[in-house]
Amino acid sequence: MQENVIKHAGTIRYIDAEKLIVVIHTVSACSSCHEKGGCGLSEQKDKEVELKPVPGRSYAVGDLVEVKISRTAGLRAVLWAYLAPFAVLMTILLVVWNITGNQELAGLLALVGLAPYFFILYLLRDRLAGRFSITLV
Repeated sequence: MQENVIKHAGTIRYIDAEKLIVVIHTVSACSSCHEKGGCGLSEQKDKEVELKPVPGRSYAVGDLVEVKISRTAGLRAVLWAYLAPFAVLMTILLVVWNITGNQELAGLLALVGLAPYFFILYLLRDRLAGRFSITLV
């Protein structure tokens, strides 16, 4: 079961009675290379996640913690955030282009067509949040 979990180290940035904000430090694969400063490809990003505190545990700002998410939830997130919008975009693009023959109109409508998709995701955010739960280890 361990291989079905993705774990990351993070630092607590904010504490509330109902939530913790944890900053996850991610670096690209080449960041450990001794030439990372010279090639310009090194990349480091901080990602913030909101978590529910584990009952009975005390936390302080600056504490190092480990967070986990199931691999299937991570793949589902990729599907909803990247693959589904790409499918919507390409479908609208190809359908409008085939009907009108106008590339500019097809491109514009394809981009505008993403707005309802992301608005629907926004409306369903609470329902989807339970499926993508990131927890403290």
